[in-house]
Amino acid sequence: MRRHRDPPRYDMGLNHVLISRYLGGFVLVSVLGLGLVGCGGPKATTDAEPKPAAAAVAATVNGEPISLEEYYQHTGTKQTAQVMTAKGASEVRVLGSFGLQSLQELVDQKILLQMAKEAGALPTEADIDAELKFQVSLRPTYEAMLHDQGLSDKMIRDDLYVGLAREHVILKGVTVEPAEVDGFIKSNPQRFTEPAKVASLYIQVTSSGRRARVDADLAGGKSFGAVAEQFSESPRAKETGGVYPISSIAEMPKEFQSVVASTKEKATSDWVTVGRTSTKFYIVKKTAAQYKTPTATQRELVRRGLALQKGQIKNDFDHKFFEKLTASKVDVQVPYLKEPWNKTWNQLSSPSAAPTPRK
Repeated sequence: MRRHRDPPRYDMGLNHVLISRYLGGFVLVSVLGLGLVGCGGPKATTDAEPKPAAAAVAATVNGEPISLEEYYQHTGTKQTAQVMTAKGASEVRVLGSFGLQSLQELVDQKILLQMAKEAGALPTEADIDAELKFQVSLRPTYEAMLHDQGLSDKMIRDDLYVGLAREHVILKGVTVEPAEVDGFIKSNPQRFTEPAKVASLYIQVTSSGRRARVDADLAGGKSFGAVAEQFSESPRAKETGGVYPISSIAEMPKEFQSVVASTKEKATSDWVTVGRTSTKFYIVKKTAAQYKTPTATQRELVRRGLALQKGQIKNDFDHKFFEKLTASKVDVQVPYLKEPWNKTWNQLSSPSAAPTPRK
């Protein structure tokens, strides 16, 4: 079955919980100007309806316009995207095109909302207000972060509306007792334990000669930070004073974890050599792993995660969604998306695309 963008609504800390497979974003709905006949969406423009102004522009470059029509078509047919990797920015090929993926997500959203309406499970404005308040309690910068990504207040509420509609369908008739939350917390203490942390400095070199000079200066009493600034070959050694950027020991490269864990505070480690690079640490301060009693917010996240698990089993959302999807009539009006959609729809409707039957 096709995959869709899943905008994160909250992090439950439950790796096994299924979260929002069919939540599509609202980012390109206005960009593509899609007409979805038969799904209750906006109708395609006809001769009797007002058309977008021909002079409308997306931007100007040295006074020359880029029309909205150019922007829509370029975005809808774009097949590559720039992504950030560990090695920096990289250009990758997307599945189909941006326009096709967005259309798939919007069709899924429409079908999801139809399912919620049929089940009497559409969210209210009060539901959205409460969810927005909860999201802000989890991350005070929640709204500001989404505004920085270009989302308006209405788009944020629309996104929450779709997510809540899906949850309401999945969770209909499902309850989670406080004792179940207590049981999960008791069985998974590691999920509520702050990992062991360390504040450290490091020096990285790639030659035996530079290693010897580092050891000589440290033996002579020169401070670790000063030696790091002078000899370390790590990119930001001088501007940071050799501060190692990772504080959680468990998140460090495996080759470093045992060395850092076994080195005492205010002490220098042995060299750790990986490939051509040798690394030495100075441990400033250590903090042992510590269990933290879950807050009310964390308990609510656990409750939601357990409820979603139950709901997926009880209400069989995936199969019901697929049945609704394959029974729907979708008439695509955008010329450059019509043919790709028909091919995708034919693949979706084939037996091999169906979810695995339950045993």
